[in-house]
Amino acid sequence: MTTTNSLSQSHRILFLNTLAFTVCFACWTLNGVLVTFLVDNGIFKWSVVQVGWLLGIPILTGSIMRLPIGMLTDKYGGKYVFSFLLLLCSIPLFLLPLADSFFMFAVLSFLFGMVGTSFAVGIGFTSIWYPKEWQGRSLGIFGMGNAGAAITTFMAPSLLNEFSIDDPQNGWKLLPVIYGVALLVIGMLFLIFAKNKKLENNTKTVSQMLGSLKSVRVWRFGAYY
Repeated sequence: MTTTNSLSQSHRILFLNTLAFTVCFACWTLNGVLVTFLVDNGIFKWSVVQVGWLLGIPILTGSIMRLPIGMLTDKYGGKYVFSFLLLLCSIPLFLLPLADSFFMFAVLSFLFGMVGTSFAVGIGFTSIWYPKEWQGRSLGIFGMGNAGAAITTFMAPSLLNEFSIDDPQNGWKLLPVIYGVALLVIGMLFLIFAKNKKLENNTKTVSQMLGSLKSVRVWRFGAYY
């Protein structure tokens, strides 16, 4: 009975992790659709180089910041790190409709790109809740959250076209707000319903854990990813 109850709790955490990861990955790839739409419809006159930067900035942010965020998850537990990440990244998405320049759009893209670190948070938080014999299944299920990127690829263009029917110039602004609301709601659900758990016997301080970030290879491999 104890094992059954324990797995029930673990399954709930897995569901929340996978749901949050899916939404995060949908937001992480938002610029791939949104920036292309804005340029193709003449809403912003960005150059090819500027478009390239806007497409790459959120992906790069999420990639290189995974290690420090993963370390914080080990130190403080996934509930608080994941909740904070979701709630914090909703803010730049709410502000994105106010962006009227390349620089402002790039800064906000950098900030909401932090949702890409959700993979590191979710992997650690899922793994710690399951015994060895469940690791493969649980992490495989969590990995299905990658589908969030496909959700944006297939749904966002249709939503942008729909929102732009009545207001071709400003209709797009509704999309990042919807994504921001999704992050906000999931963040609140995570904070309320998730139970925290972290590595036992982890005596390292945050400064000690972050010491590995002094290595250039860490950042280089993150950029490669």
